[in-house]
Amino acid sequence: MIKMRILSCLLITSIVAGLFSFIPANKANADAGLMLWYRFNEGTGTKVADSSGNGRDGILNGNCSWITTQNGSGAVALDGSSGYIKMPNGLLSGLTETTVSARVFVDPSNVNPSWVFNFGTTTDSKSDVNAHYFGFLLESGAYRVMLAKAHWTDEQNTKVNSTFSTGVWKYITYTQKETLGTLYVDGVKVAENTNVVYTPKDIESTVANFIGRAPYTADNYFKGKVADFRLYNRALSATEVVELSNGGAADIVAMDKAALTLEDLSQVTSKINLPTAGVNGSTITWVSSDTSLVSSTGYVTRPKYP
Repeated sequence: MIKMRILSCLLITSIVAGLFSFIPANKANADAGLMLWYRFNEGTGTKVADSSGNGRDGILNGNCSWITTQNGSGAVALDGSSGYIKMPNGLLSGLTETTVSARVFVDPSNVNPSWVFNFGTTTDSKSDVNAHYFGFLLESGAYRVMLAKAHWTDEQNTKVNSTFSTGVWKYITYTQKETLGTLYVDGVKVAENTNVVYTPKDIESTVANFIGRAPYTADNYFKGKVADFRLYNRALSATEVVELSNGGAADIVAMDKAALTLEDLSQVTSKINLPTAGVNGSTITWVSSDTSLVSSTGYVTRPKYP
């Protein structure tokens, strides 16, 4: 009887191990107009290479660390107290439209207000009434992308009135064409402003272009991780934004697959509890290789032994 039970449990375990399946993420095709692309694959040193081929390399400053995500791509972890990436000056010159995108992981202990990225003319915008900036701000209960030419007094906001997710990877994308600013998270439009009166070129001349550092001395450094940072000289279409975010989904899928755990299968007699969502937000689907033993929803039909 003991031998028969062990064989039965091994059979169930083997079937479950083969059930896990994800729909592969599409590779992003939106490369036209790419001005700057940080893949963070260096793993050592302070130089962040520009993979767009335009030579716009960045520099790590403060407490930053190179990390590798679950599927082997690179990223940088920022500590929230001194770590940031300095990008070259003048990146917005001549731009009447743009796209900025990145995959970000906001640490649950990140303190707001904090800025994921900023293109600006100063690091002390409070003292400079003519401060120009264009950035992504995380606040308590909200997040937004803004363009301003007179510090906080004339910010043009594309805003979401809810807290940005923490502890999970998210793909953020902001596009602007003429007066239309659109903000996406994971390829889904979450905010739109049809009357953004400034274009990116209006923010020049920028010398405070950062990932993880604010244009205000009183605001906080960003604490979290950043991967796949891109700047374009055009506004991507909604379809291209989806393709781009799906390209970043490969890491999320890999992390959720690695984190997947099931109950003690040796105790299963009728149903396996199969997770349908990953800890990082992916959707999990299951397919049985033998529905006479285990259904795709986890119901078990134990084999009979003489």
